[in-house]
Amino acid sequence: MATAIIIAGMHRSGTSATTGALRLCGISLGKGLLEGAADNPKGYFENERAVQIHEKLLAELGRSWDDVRELPAGWMNSVAAAEAKAEVRRLIETEFAGEELWAVKDPRICRFIPLWREVLEPLGIRVAAMHVVRRPGEVAPSISARNGWGRESGELLWLRHVFVGEAHTRDVPRSVLSYETLLKEPATSIVRALGQMGVTIDVEAQAASRLSAFVEAKDRHHVESQTGGQTDGGLTELVNAAYAGLVAIEQGCGTWQSVEALARRSYEWLKG
Repeated sequence: MATAIIIAGMHRSGTSATTGALRLCGISLGKGLLEGAADNPKGYFENERAVQIHEKLLAELGRSWDDVRELPAGWMNSVAAAEAKAEVRRLIETEFAGEELWAVKDPRICRFIPLWREVLEPLGIRVAAMHVVRRPGEVAPSISARNGWGRESGELLWLRHVFVGEAHTRDVPRSVLSYETLLKEPATSIVRALGQMGVTIDVEAQAASRLSAFVEAKDRHHVESQTGGQTDGGLTELVNAAYAGLVAIEQGCGTWQSVEALARRSYEWLKG
């Protein structure tokens, strides 16, 4: 059975580095990838057609990539969603036919995992999810530097991506990979995260060397030494608690149930 890995994570969270590393390990990302830009010169490793499908669907639903609101009620039954599912199926058939293991990455996919699953599962393709996370205190300033946002906007969008991605993957094999761990031990962390999803790969010495050369600490432009933050029940405390909970899962000492509980706490912040 073929396996499709959904790379779920907020923008500026190390998803590009992670997906580029998967490609170096021989995992297919499809044929046409978005080119790099000033904010990500090594490349985004996003399938261009997938991004186009997501952008079109967001627009037709009256949303955008930086909109923290929920998607409209019943969106999965819309004409726009039906068209998007047909396009996703064509993408899979033309770019991943015959592939036993492949991955798709686009931060927007966090919101569209149900749509992808409705296409993948009837095709007999096993779905797995790798949740890539980075300290919110690094993501928010990174987003601010690129888009000129305030910290709260970055934190709200972080919550939306992380919690909606978690909610839509509760019944599939999944793992957590933190950007911090990826930087420290690229090959080991990739193999471990894949293994937790039931995917086994061999990373030979040469490939491990390429991974170390590709995943570089100098690419991490915003560094926070500890999660820290507010202790008054505010937004910063919530995002830091969510990050800590996900890292605990990565380290084998946390539970997804604790993250689900934090998601319920986030409702007041994210409703609307």
